[in-house]
Amino acid sequence: MSYEIKKRIGRWGFTGIYDVFADGEDVGEIQPRFKTTNSNRAYAYWTEVRLEEDALTDETGFPNEYRTFTEAKAAVVDLMRRNGYV
Repeated sequence: MSYEIKKRIGRWGFTGIYDVFADGEDVGEIQPRFKTTNSNRAYAYWTEVRLEEDALTDETGFPNEYRTFTEAKAAVVDLMRRNGYV
């Protein structure tokens, strides 16, 4: 069992979104949040990662929010570790 976090590449390059895969299956994403459409600096990152029995969302399914990409990535790594993907 393994997992991978990959940059999403669009037509004009990196989109800012990271896709999360577990055993080759797309299980979610880490997405930057911006204050305005003109802003190029993220103020937070949302994690929307769902495994069969665990997820990085709240009880209603709303994504968890982290201040930095490093915090969001650490949360994904912890989720994968709890579920045996590391």
